[in-house]
Amino acid sequence: MPSSARQAEPEARVADVLIGFGTNFFDTLGIGCFAPTTAIFKMQRRMADEDIPGTLNVGHALPPWWRRSSSWRSSRWTSRRSSP
Repeated sequence: MPSSARQAEPEARVADVLIGFGTNFFDTLGIGCFAPTTAIFKMQRRMADEDIPGTLNVGHALPPWWRRSSSWRSSRWTSRRSSP
């Protein structure tokens, strides 16, 4: 698609960060984060449908990585302290 026909890229807003925080909290509870985020973006008509999957992959990649690495660090620390 020519760049002139493509919509302007939306700027990040504080509301987007709050949406991400809320939906990542849902993910922690086991509800998931992709479906609620997609629904909110579609209701707000925030971006083109083609851009949603990439936005979800980028926006929701860091929190699971952080949870995994922080739990790994804490379990590693606990195992060091408990060994004689």
